[in-house]
Amino acid sequence: MSLNIVWGYPWTGMLGACIAILSVGWLVNWLTRPSFHVGCTLPVSSPAGSSFGVTVHLSNANKIPALDTSVGFDDQYDPALASGTHWSGFSWSKSPSKWVQTSDWQFFPLIRPGDRTDHAALLSYPSRGVYPLPNLLVQSTFPFYLFRTTTQLDLGTTIAITPAPVDTQQDVAARKVLANVGSWAHRFLGGDAMEYAGSREYEVGMPVRQWDFVSWARLGRPIVREYQSPSVRSMNLVIDTSHCALAGSTTLRGDDIDPRDAFEHLLSTTVNVIAELVNKSVLVNLYLTSEPSDVVTSEDTQQQRSNEPEAMLIRLASAEQVDVGDAERRMRIVVEHLGRQPTLLVTLRERDEVGDFGRDVTVISVRGEASELEAHRDVQSTTSPPVARQAEVVWGAVG
Repeated sequence: MSLNIVWGYPWTGMLGACIAILSVGWLVNWLTRPSFHVGCTLPVSSPAGSSFGVTVHLSNANKIPALDTSVGFDDQYDPALASGTHWSGFSWSKSPSKWVQTSDWQFFPLIRPGDRTDHAALLSYPSRGVYPLPNLLVQSTFPFYLFRTTTQLDLGTTIAITPAPVDTQQDVAARKVLANVGSWAHRFLGGDAMEYAGSREYEVGMPVRQWDFVSWARLGRPIVREYQSPSVRSMNLVIDTSHCALAGSTTLRGDDIDPRDAFEHLLSTTVNVIAELVNKSVLVNLYLTSEPSDVVTSEDTQQQRSNEPEAMLIRLASAEQVDVGDAERRMRIVVEHLGRQPTLLVTLRERDEVGDFGRDVTVISVRGEASELEAHRDVQSTTSPPVARQAEVVWGAVG
């Protein structure tokens, strides 16, 4: 009995005290678990592989303060849309696409009821597409870090990851394509297309482009018609997103080029083409063969379609490959709808594989760019310079 008094009751009391402390701690941790109303601020789009900022606005909806709260994105989150190819160095590699968080978690010792706080983070997606933001994790470790309660918050927001532009310093073929596009734009901007500005009375020595004989006969004085170049020139850019077999195209190591890799590189080159045309003050109307032709040519869609560069890049983010037959049919519908308007057609197919769309359509084939990339990848391991296939350019009338 004396041993039970000396040894039994103290240990029983200590065990009971520990259980009581843990139970109270778990109850307090459960009662003080945070409950937030969330909102977020983020850009509409971001290039693949580039970090973008996300600011999550948290408002404590609980009646008690949130104590010892940590906030961060779920690093195990893998959205259903995150699959595909991504650019790694000088090669396209197949692997699951997953977001990357480049900022740390934030710790908030106290968030009072009704107070609002912000969590700023940097995220990055390695491949293009439209992705949902990962879940936000809210962890509470009060009191004394005995327990950790984790709550997942679905932000319900998506972001468009646009194709990353091609590095023209390392891609000779893409640089040649951009040079050809720049030359085409120079011819296009230097064309004879003029807008009628009005008529005025002829003055001695002034240049005359066209006489206004009707006004001359009515007024009895020589009248000339004046023209001016339009401040903004508009052109059409059609991207052929059809499947391309790339038969006979190989890398320097003799490997076949993956058509998917070439397609992704086509979209990246398109980003540079759009930037080149926009920098030359050209208003670009983008058409993708992955979009249904009836939607492309409808008047409502044309009025709603934005000519802003970011809006066009967002459309590239969701572009998909289609069958050659569907692409050819949609291109013909678009070209017929555009009429005599100057049009630039960018494709992965050879020129003889593309149908004849008339003299107002200029076809640029960027088929050789994929082998050019592999050439740069192998240049460090070869003694002779890489032999690249030059991008094929077929000129048509600018209009």
